[in-house]
Amino acid sequence: MSKDTPAIEKCRNATLAMGFRHPHFLLVHTKIRYKETTDVPTLAIDDQGIVYVNPAFPDQITKEELGGGLAHEMLHLCLDHRGREVGDRSNLWVLDGAGNPIKLWNIACDMAINHSLRGDKIKLPEWVIYPPTDYRGEMTADAMFEYLKSKMEKQDQDDSQSSKVMVSIPGMEQRKGQKSQGKQDGQGQEAPKMGAGCGLQKGKDQGQGQDGQGTPQDGQSGQDGQDGQSGDTPGDPIDWAQVGAEARAMCKAIGVGSAVERLLTPTPGKIDWRKILRTGFQLASVQSSDRQFQTYTRRNRRSPTEGAQLPGWIGADPKIAIAIDVSGSMDREWVSQIIGEVKRLCSLYPGTTAFLVTHTDRVTWEGWVRKGQDQKVVEAIGFSGGTDACDAYKAVDEAGRFDVLVHFTDCELNIWPETTAKKLIVGAFGRGATDPHKIPPDGSIVIPCQKD
Repeated sequence: MSKDTPAIEKCRNATLAMGFRHPHFLLVHTKIRYKETTDVPTLAIDDQGIVYVNPAFPDQITKEELGGGLAHEMLHLCLDHRGREVGDRSNLWVLDGAGNPIKLWNIACDMAINHSLRGDKIKLPEWVIYPPTDYRGEMTADAMFEYLKSKMEKQDQDDSQSSKVMVSIPGMEQRKGQKSQGKQDGQGQEAPKMGAGCGLQKGKDQGQGQDGQGTPQDGQSGQDGQDGQSGDTPGDPIDWAQVGAEARAMCKAIGVGSAVERLLTPTPGKIDWRKILRTGFQLASVQSSDRQFQTYTRRNRRSPTEGAQLPGWIGADPKIAIAIDVSGSMDREWVSQIIGEVKRLCSLYPGTTAFLVTHTDRVTWEGWVRKGQDQKVVEAIGFSGGTDACDAYKAVDEAGRFDVLVHFTDCELNIWPETTAKKLIVGAFGRGATDPHKIPPDGSIVIPCQKD
């Protein structure tokens, strides 16, 4: 084995030093290889586990920052950011301050990783990018990509210019499509083929990309490297998803790296909100049978015409309550769709009645869902405020005894109130769909949901 160059030796030492406090990265580190090259201005990694190092870069930052940068690269690999670059993730571009094209997917991946590393107090260079301060969704690359994409689409509506400032990423210009300005000659040309995030690309591919770690000059980072003829002989293919799962298990076992553990936790598939409502109606219909009781005030139809009288049965109509968090994560059109779906389900489940309450940090509307009141309800939810479900749950309890309460919320509650409803179903969206620290009451069902 050839001796490490000074730059690669510094990378190894920086990772080992970081590994004393975050040993889960040492597990990943045993699987990767290094290659020194001037084709990258900072660091890059390919999907074969080769880390490309510019020989001058380790001397430009501290040892702690270098360890954080390498942890960043390893997370790209374990999260398969390159393999999940499909659809719009391959077609939407922005320009950095130097006019270099960067994929929006790359930026989202970098934001998610840097947020988690910062959460675990792993030091990064001061010029890396983080999620926008007004972002309130899930801290995953997928969710942040959709957020940034919506920002771009909104600007398309507000400004007809082909290139404009993207407000959520200062200093970067928006450029959609596959054409961009060439770096050297200024001529229009096809944007270079890039991997995701920090120069993550297909091994052995020719081509360059933008490294989301960044350089101090452009606020982002350098180009993706090429896997040239390094002389390395790769062994059997490595299952990087499995390596990530092992690192996540180590985080949990030793009690460190909680932010990285959450990032490496697979996001559960999300359920359409209509299915969640339907489940609530089904449970209400089933559980209402438990509220039937016998009484001699009603004659059993099988009682003989003469002689002893058998008791009859009385059953209460099934009731369902729907609470909707409208503190900013919802929109009026979607709430209107919920009301329409509730009325449709009431017709499919005859005898079932539905009570609706909307809330921010207070109740903004409450009442029984009836025909002809849609506009009244929609107009009543145009409020702003924090998130507190206490008054909403109190309104439900005062309205009657319910078999099921379905609550659509982002789970950003300071406390989770109790309810007298027999069953609580939480349709969780945003960050609350996967945040283990947002705990609903015992016996509830928490289902990550999506609006569309």
